[in-house]
Amino acid sequence: MTSTFKPPSLDRLAEVDTSDCEYKDGVVEIEGVISPAGLAGWPHSDDYEVHCFHLSAWRYPGQPVVNKKLTILRPAARDADWSGEYPALSIQRIRVLVSTEETRAICAGKAAQKVDAAGLSEVAEELAKPVVIQTERFGELTLDRSIDWFTGKVIWNGETVELSFNADENLSIATGLEVAGKLWDEQTSWKQKVDDYAVQDLLSAKNDGWLLDDEAPLTPDQFKARMTLQSISIDIDGDFEFWHDDGELFWGHSILIQGSLKEGITQADIPG
Repeated sequence: MTSTFKPPSLDRLAEVDTSDCEYKDGVVEIEGVISPAGLAGWPHSDDYEVHCFHLSAWRYPGQPVVNKKLTILRPAARDADWSGEYPALSIQRIRVLVSTEETRAICAGKAAQKVDAAGLSEVAEELAKPVVIQTERFGELTLDRSIDWFTGKVIWNGETVELSFNADENLSIATGLEVAGKLWDEQTSWKQKVDDYAVQDLLSAKNDGWLLDDEAPLTPDQFKARMTLQSISIDIDGDFEFWHDDGELFWGHSILIQGSLKEGITQADIPG
């Protein structure tokens, strides 16, 4: 934190959270395990930005451990490098304003008293262990705790691609596995749908605005030939994304095709 940074006063701490969330009166101390999930940050005002992280488990000192996520919002100096102040899986004791539903809290700073790691160190150790599930159809899937996605390598239409599932709060991917099974049952048909939609939505954009100086307009088959599927991801609700290398069609952008079993292919984009 820079020396010129002045955090909000305690009586205005709730203003850090711009969501529709009510907070209890008074700052208290809590202890918790910093989640391995990724950090985030965004501007709040001209005075500061908000650093967001989570506790995987937490408690009021001397009380039982609460094994549910607590989102922490922390005011920080603009452009400050705060990424290393609360490292993943560390056990911290902090002063916070807690929401009435105890799902969010605003950090007023680290507590002076040393943290009691008993009961929390076991949580941190468990979170540090790899989580691998074995599926009958898609083999081993490994959890990336920073994003709560299970990922593995699979064969799609004869080619190796990455398959990822967004896990719910119980680390279940049951819906995603069901969707993946139906995609794989008709993978030849789905590949055609994905490729055809990419041509339908993106070929004219390529030929109208993304040709190199010496490049002739592409046919649909030429366009498809330069796309290479890299990964398929399925979220909690069953929506799926097909990510492709663009073969320099769009100068290094990805080609993203999105959809669902119910609605079919719904969108094409070139992010990146």
